[in-house]
Amino acid sequence: IIFISYINYFLYGGFGSGDDIGHLLNKNPENLAMKKILLGLTQNSPARPVSSTILEIIIYFANNNPKFYIICSILTWLVSVFFISCVLLEFLNKSTVYLFALLSSFPFFATSIFGGPYLFTSYFTCILFWSISLFFLIKFAKTKKTIFYCFGLIFLILSLLSLEYIPPLLPLTMFFPIVYEICKIDSINKKLFSKLFLLYVLPVIIIS
Repeated sequence: IIFISYINYFLYGGFGSGDDIGHLLNKNPENLAMKKILLGLTQNSPARPVSSTILEIIIYFANNNPKFYIICSILTWLVSVFFISCVLLEFLNKSTVYLFALLSSFPFFATSIFGGPYLFTSYFTCILFWSISLFFLIKFAKTKKTIFYCFGLIFLILSLLSLEYIPPLLPLTMFFPIVYEICKIDSINKKLFSKLFLLYVLPVIIIS
């Protein structure tokens, strides 16, 4: 996996074929159909309407001020860590969660902070919306207030429409609330399992 991920970077000076498609556009291909395909691959706005809208708003206010983008990027990440930590507090002891929050506060693996701060509008906001969604779903499992359930699904939709990196996190969205509810009861039967499936798994599948 490491070799496949970095081979293009070492050989061609890029992060992968997806990020290098734009270079092909500069070649002005004679084939008009190929040009349209390349444009479709590089113009991601239709697949990311939420993050594209946020980006337009941020650009309107920040213009070319790099400090604004960097501050927003870091704050977005820290708020995401906060919500995820609140979820983990329901499952783990405080010392473990505090350690998680401490280590996660330094996103040394998140190159968008250093390489392109404006990218937080997609790469970080999708994580933020997902973490808020999970937070509200756990709140619903804890309190059974419908408003939390609705907020959880709304923020899940926002996260999926921000960036297509969220699907690998969807199993956590589906099973964290189920695990929470199972831990609060003495026994589980088929009826309860079916109810939990309809509450937490099926909506995520339908939304996806």
